[in-house]
Amino acid sequence: MRISFRRSFLAQLLSVILACSSASWGWGNAGHEAVAYVAWQQLTPETRTRVMALLMQVPTLQSPEHKTIPGYNDWVKDLPAGLSDDEKNLYLFMRAATWPDTIKHVGFEDSDNPPKGVTEDVNIGFSDTKSHGYWHFVDAGFASDNSTVPPTPMPNAETQIAAFRTAISSGESDDLKAYDLVWLEHMVGDIHQPLHGTARYFNNKGDEGGNLVVIKLTPAMKKKFEGTVSKSAPQELHAFWDDLPGEGNPVSALPGAAAFGKGASQCSRGQGGGYRSFRLGNGVIDDSRSGCLCFPDWQIAATGWQHLEECRLLNHRRVLQQGHARRTGPGRTRRCAASKAT
Repeated sequence: MRISFRRSFLAQLLSVILACSSASWGWGNAGHEAVAYVAWQQLTPETRTRVMALLMQVPTLQSPEHKTIPGYNDWVKDLPAGLSDDEKNLYLFMRAATWPDTIKHVGFEDSDNPPKGVTEDVNIGFSDTKSHGYWHFVDAGFASDNSTVPPTPMPNAETQIAAFRTAISSGESDDLKAYDLVWLEHMVGDIHQPLHGTARYFNNKGDEGGNLVVIKLTPAMKKKFEGTVSKSAPQELHAFWDDLPGEGNPVSALPGAAAFGKGASQCSRGQGGGYRSFRLGNGVIDDSRSGCLCFPDWQIAATGWQHLEECRLLNHRRVLQQGHARRTGPGRTRRCAASKAT
């Protein structure tokens, strides 16, 4: 069955874990689930049916540290009461987008550094004993001065998105396609986070995707973060960006993520009643009409936006090159069908 995501499955999923080789998380659960919410709205009924059939193949795993990695059956048990069948499928699709983060730091072989001599990893499915941290980001470097920028390490999110797009369109088994699907949901989200697609160099040192960029928030803004899951406001640019859509574990984050995704789907550039837009082209929570990212005004801090813009330009160029979007005019994009599954 053809996966025709109207404006493209891949282009509607969003975000990138990290623009550097360090052990850091990308969007939180709320962010990834909000991305999936936006994607779900673009799926045809036939595609939704096929997607759910694949997600049913996601097994419950036990890590080497004897920690349970929830699978589809566990996700179903965790659903809140009172949902319609359509709402249940939406929440399950949203939950699936967080799966690749659940296998990190639980005893599997973790590494944010790609193996040497390999440019593309082979998908072996849920039997894989590696967490593939380097699949979550692309270290595409740029310099604010005359610093030497190293080559972009591979494999990375970009190479694996291309590989999994091909795999999910092939004749491989459904259990492998289920693995493709949860990773595609997550990685395409990951690479649209501007700080997760680049590494900024200054004085020949990288900023680790904004992790080394210290920010200072106003007292009023700090209060907006206090009392949340993290109990404190972020102190560096990367964490500030990651936490913008909200926080929470994969279950508790679902309602807020759905609300955020719904608002982001509806916002339009320069509008939204107390919302401000940051132009992202084909970016995070990218409104199909305006191509803008909308957050409440309180979440917009005057810290590092030039850096974000530079990251955004690199990210958008990568998205265009990957075939997830096609430029149709100055400052505008049009999404095109980019993936199919049989």
